[in-house]
Amino acid sequence: MIQQFSTTTDLTMASTETWQLSQVVSKLSLGTNNYNIWVSRLEQGISNINPEYWSILAGDIEYPAEPNYIYYTTEESYFAVAMTEYMEVGFATELHTIRQKVEQFISINRDHNKCLLAQYEARLRKFEELNQKARMLLESTLEMAPTAMISCIFGARSAFLVLDRCKMRGF
Repeated sequence: MIQQFSTTTDLTMASTETWQLSQVVSKLSLGTNNYNIWVSRLEQGISNINPEYWSILAGDIEYPAEPNYIYYTTEESYFAVAMTEYMEVGFATELHTIRQKVEQFISINRDHNKCLLAQYEARLRKFEELNQKARMLLESTLEMAPTAMISCIFGARSAFLVLDRCKMRGF
């Protein structure tokens, strides 16, 4: 897996975290029957670096779900505004007033959706950063054979689950 680091500081921190983890966790390899010990030490070591990394591996932090955006067609917007107006004053409201209220209704919903999108993108960036670092740390605790088994898997949690399913093969 190719890791991308935005700064030299990120690279140095990643090296420090990898070294720190290597002091606690012996590498997982085929034929050694050390899987349960490895998982226990991996949890301890990664949690000491950043508990959120372990939460990614354990599945406690999941890929963020897209927000429920507000979608109204123009026709639906007119209907929603008209029904609100009818409840308040009956159908005595002038057409140009309803038109203005529909434009305002659409604008408010658009702004609301933009806010939801910005929040979602922030959660997604944080998740992707945590996932990348957790995946890198996971891989740093593996010998060549287990690394090859997860080489095409991007997600840290998915890679961890593949290793867990393969523990019967003699980790």
